[in-house]
Amino acid sequence: ACAPMIKDSGSPDLPNWQNLTREAGRTTDDDMHKVDPPWPHVAGPSRPMGNLTILAGPGGVGKSTEALHQGLCIAAGLKYRGMDTIKGISLFVSCEDSRRIIKSRMQAWLGRIPEDIRPQVKADIKENFFFFGNDEVGGMQVTIKEFTKCTPSREAIETLVKISEGAVSLLVETVAMLNGGDEMNSDLLQVALAFKEVAQRTGANVQGVHHVTKESVSKYPPTLQSLRGGGSLGDAARGVVIMVELPDNQYSKLHITKIHDAPVFAVWNVKASYMATHPPFYL
Repeated sequence: ACAPMIKDSGSPDLPNWQNLTREAGRTTDDDMHKVDPPWPHVAGPSRPMGNLTILAGPGGVGKSTEALHQGLCIAAGLKYRGMDTIKGISLFVSCEDSRRIIKSRMQAWLGRIPEDIRPQVKADIKENFFFFGNDEVGGMQVTIKEFTKCTPSREAIETLVKISEGAVSLLVETVAMLNGGDEMNSDLLQVALAFKEVAQRTGANVQGVHHVTKESVSKYPPTLQSLRGGGSLGDAARGVVIMVELPDNQYSKLHITKIHDAPVFAVWNVKASYMATHPPFYL
């Protein structure tokens, strides 16, 4: 798979809806007969390019580690959980963990790469992977709330656009820490609008790491309504994946055996707008 062409620097950043004309929306022969290639996805059906997606789950389930694994696979052009990736520049922005913690996880990940391909993978990671810890981006928020009005932060958006130029993937965590407003529908919609603007202007997939509600933890399998803070974030996203711990009553049904009582995590693709969702997998 090839990365999409980068937008010409002279073109407008976003469509100007104020200049819409009915003629511009006329249906053409191409619209009726020309079949376009499938929409490019950076890693499986849940991550379409130029769009916002969400990776969610309860605290401590391993969302950050899974997001890092995904970002490294993209940078190195490796398959992600058996799914093709678009090799290219991949960024990981964490408001939760320090650069030192992320580095240690990356080193552990590299240690599991087969020795015969490890030198090339290291070279690809060095060229394509960029990461920032909370000691570098702490305090960044993509929304600002003054009194009762929450709006996207222009400064934060421009920073994310600048560092994501030419990238195919931007992973940011967490939505709660990047939200300057309240965790409710209207304010989370502004978070979604901020991330969608970054995705549209860069062409990259922007994936936000988010949490699920406390009530949904006891319900299996997870659904789009499991996301914390209402439905606006899930509605705006073009792909949603939710990680949960597999309930005890599911082990025998799936013929899974615990190893030394270690938990098993189920990863469900609950929404994919442009492809069929992938079946759940278990970690």
